[in-house]
Amino acid sequence: MGMSLVAQGVLRHHLPDTQSRTLITSLGYPVGFIVVTLGRQQLYTETTLTACLPLLHHRTKEVLVNVLRLWAVVFIGNMIGAALFAIFSGDVSWRTYLTHYGVPVFLGNSIGGLVFVSALNHAQATHGED
Repeated sequence: MGMSLVAQGVLRHHLPDTQSRTLITSLGYPVGFIVVTLGRQQLYTETTLTACLPLLHHRTKEVLVNVLRLWAVVFIGNMIGAALFAIFSGDVSWRTYLTHYGVPVFLGNSIGGLVFVSALNHAQATHGED
């Protein structure tokens, strides 16, 4: 996802200071998602649908353990990568990263991505089933 930041920075650097600069610079944000998708990588919230639908459908301990294991591996990898990028670039300390970015992003993605999106997708997938 660091590529989103890089793409926005490159666009901002090369565009003239006009009113449309902010809008055009924002178009660099999806670049990170494109890189992640083409690279067949995983984002923490990307695994929501494929992991949660079987859990919501079967509701067994075995499926729950598999979902939690998948989320743990993906989440830890994402957080380590983001933290290392932020910390080694000299922008923030570990404490600042965790309190101002890591924990709030985790909570927001967990509540928004895991709860709301999963529930909505499950309702759509099971609509009309007995």
